[in-house]
Amino acid sequence: MSKFPNHKIYNSLIILFCFSVVVVSALFSIDLAVHATEPEPYYEPIDRFGITAPYPSGVETLIEKINARAVLDWGIENYSLTLPDYVEYIHVIRVNDTAWGNGALLSTLPDIIERNPGVVWIIGNEPDRYYYQDSVTAEVYAQRYYDIATLIRTTDTSAKIGFGSVVQPTPIRIRYLNKALDELETLANNRAEAMDLIDIWSIHAFILNEHPDFSWGAGVPMGFESDYYDAIKITDYSDTYSIEIFSQRIFDFRTWMNSIGEREKPLWITEYGSLFPDLEIVCPGCNDGWPTEEDTKNYMINTFNYLVNARDLETGLLEDDNHLVQRWFWYSLNDYRYNFGGSLFDPENNYQITMAGTAFKNYTNYLLSDKVYLPLVNK
Repeated sequence: MSKFPNHKIYNSLIILFCFSVVVVSALFSIDLAVHATEPEPYYEPIDRFGITAPYPSGVETLIEKINARAVLDWGIENYSLTLPDYVEYIHVIRVNDTAWGNGALLSTLPDIIERNPGVVWIIGNEPDRYYYQDSVTAEVYAQRYYDIATLIRTTDTSAKIGFGSVVQPTPIRIRYLNKALDELETLANNRAEAMDLIDIWSIHAFILNEHPDFSWGAGVPMGFESDYYDAIKITDYSDTYSIEIFSQRIFDFRTWMNSIGEREKPLWITEYGSLFPDLEIVCPGCNDGWPTEEDTKNYMINTFNYLVNARDLETGLLEDDNHLVQRWFWYSLNDYRYNFGGSLFDPENNYQITMAGTAFKNYTNYLLSDKVYLPLVNK
């Protein structure tokens, strides 16, 4: 027996080795070239994930379990939460008539702003929503936004201010925002100074019926009671968790931002989710398009895949490698499941993690791992 290996196999191994060296070298060169020209990320993927927390009980512990990097509880100041250093608390200033108090809010704000330097202030929570939430006309929202934003600017130049927070980015609600911007321009004396008061565009991104002929949903915006030709009608409940509708609306809103010269500002989705309670809870055995827990989980993962990856060369934020959305906040961390769908933990069951909560945790764990990011696939 020869002491040398079979020459055919030996030659094949040499060829394979040489080919591998060439391929690896080429890939390494390409990798260097790509990284030499790629901009620094505006946010790492994990830093884009936020959560809304309707109830304060156990929030600190629950947030750590799902790796969220920001929390929003619609409060003006964090009075009680002790959050990990890596979790950002987002401040919300309500502008409904009760919160406004005939302008009394403006006298209490300076002290609060000074106690919280350099933070994000979202002004208004669904100001367009009729009867619920902040419930003001576009003109009133603009007036209150202008007064509050001007006060923040003069008190803390390092603060960031968010404008909008409409229920969903639909045509009728974009018309609401256009009216608010026109009024803001009047108050600020010109368009440029009005836009200087906006650092972040904030929207909610639910998919809800708007037409007043229906008894459920978001209704028409304040001031549009007789002007709702473009209000959305939803007759199929499955539309409320449609990734196609969700992604198209986000793209359309970024396109609108670009059309008004606001491309170079971040877009945050400060609240969104699948609001219908799980079918198994409200109507076991029914099957009419109402979301199941599995539907809600899959919708959440599909939105994450879209938001982490969605870019557009013409409308995306240049500073963020043309990403369409910079941050998003799922609804919710801990709401009661008979009220709304999408809760990550069940307050009626000792805060046991839900199917959606497990999916959220697995997704963020994946982003924190050393693996190269690829969209997760629902099976």
